[in-house]
Amino acid sequence: KGVSGYTIDMVPYPDTASYQTALQQTIRDEKAPGLFTWWSGPQLQTLVENRTPYVGDASRTSRIAGVLPGASGLSYQYVELETATQPYAVTIYYKLEEDNPAETDPDTLFLEAALMFASIENLEECNIQISDIEDRTDRSPYEESGYEKITYERSHMEALFGSLYPCSETEEAITELYNRILIYLDEKK
Repeated sequence: KGVSGYTIDMVPYPDTASYQTALQQTIRDEKAPGLFTWWSGPQLQTLVENRTPYVGDASRTSRIAGVLPGASGLSYQYVELETATQPYAVTIYYKLEEDNPAETDPDTLFLEAALMFASIENLEECNIQISDIEDRTDRSPYEESGYEKITYERSHMEALFGSLYPCSETEEAITELYNRILIYLDEKK
């Protein structure tokens, strides 16, 4: 039982389809958090199909970032890759939605970073940058907008969850990682 007052009982499912069906049947509220509703679509398959050993694979990295759960109040804009020097990094840019001001769930952002590390083998840093601007040509508004850039490191994630890249080999493996992350986030509250 965490801060929310809810208890999470872990129920094993034989496969991803069964897991998704159970979620679709139990979470009928349109305001259900993205952490729970994200798995009801084809996102798992997209992560598995696009896993890559190299952060420099721009098309796969963009597809992976584009299917992440997305924190409430944010809309995905684009990614920026740092592949010339180490640490190899991805910055995921989000725009604050006007009709849903920043109630950004840090747990969802943590989950997104973990899924990026699981899907991209040589990714060392995952940055999440949030702004209220949508200008792709000039990065300075993001830096000047007053919104903090959040940085996650692979070494920290792997200290918590073990080697992450093997977790994206199958839908079942990434579902198991997802469940471990949810347990970790609940226990840390």
